[in-house]
Amino acid sequence: MLSLNLQEQLAAHSLLNPNRESCGFVINDIYHPAINVADDPNDFRLDPQSARKVIKARDSGQQVIVCHSHINSNPTFSPADIVASKGRRLPYALYHLSTATHSYYDPNAPIAPYEGREWHWVIDNCYTLCQDYYLQEFNIKLGDFYLNTPDEYKQPDFTAYLDNMESQGFLRLHSDEPLKVGDFILMNYGSTSPNHAAIMFDLEGNLILHHIVNHLSHIGIYGSQYRKISHSVWRHLNLK
Repeated sequence: MLSLNLQEQLAAHSLLNPNRESCGFVINDIYHPAINVADDPNDFRLDPQSARKVIKARDSGQQVIVCHSHINSNPTFSPADIVASKGRRLPYALYHLSTATHSYYDPNAPIAPYEGREWHWVIDNCYTLCQDYYLQEFNIKLGDFYLNTPDEYKQPDFTAYLDNMESQGFLRLHSDEPLKVGDFILMNYGSTSPNHAAIMFDLEGNLILHHIVNHLSHIGIYGSQYRKISHSVWRHLNLK
């Protein structure tokens, strides 16, 4: 997280031009304002000189954080922000002008406990929980795909899971095949399309690991409630 002093500097810089996203960076606890050279005022791109400084500092092992503001209705990171943070291997800090709130994302942070995570539509959700589980338990890195809006999963034509399962090495099981620990369960959660993911966590206890929207992630019984809305079960090729 940014210190209170750095948060205040980021907020002050953001308020200099409230009609355009601001951007800057922190190196070793010093905030450096940068020039936003993006064409869209609701987007940001560090000017070339600042971008070079950021990469040079990162590669030399210094503590670097990329900072920017949001001037629109989105109070937290966008999918593009998270993809960029992961791609650059750099933490991102965000200030949202309308709500005067700060957010922080670190792609290099240790994997958090599976249970008790708050739901945030880009950072912590049912799919990111599955990503962390597969990486931690099986050393399998699942690819990134994100909701474009927080409510996209409610749409009847939502196909993000089905569009990505096979390309990430999953095979769909037949309905009569017995489950194994680690199986990836897709559910139609309040929708006619598979929009929720769970992991078969414990066969003996009939337990699944999942993260329902606007709830804490948890391990719970895979009972009739969830079996009725289950769409399909998938198994990774490395776990066959």
